Amino acid sequence: MYYAPKWYVIKTWNYDQTVHRKPEDISKAMIISKGFKYQLRLTQKQVSLCSQTAGSCRYVWNRGLAIKKELWEKKKESISRFDLDNLLIEWKRE
Repeated sequence: MYYAPKWYVIKTWNYDQTVHRKPEDISKAMIISKGFKYQLRLTQKQVSLCSQTAGSCRYVWNRGLAIKKELWEKKKESISRFDLDNLLIEWKRE
């Protein structure tokens, strides 16, 4: 079996205990950060699919960012997320 390089996903949560304290003790609240590490053991095919998906996401992000920057430089306007979503539909047709 092929063992892929270690891919870690770290999730963190901030626990604020102020909801369980009296109002005068709010300044003493403690924030606790916890993290979890997960290791994925992928097959060679899964590694290539993950790489392909990451490449596609990077391409879409960079293309949308280029459009947003170009519009801002020319007209000082920003394009909405929904307009970018509609452009994505057109890009899929290409």
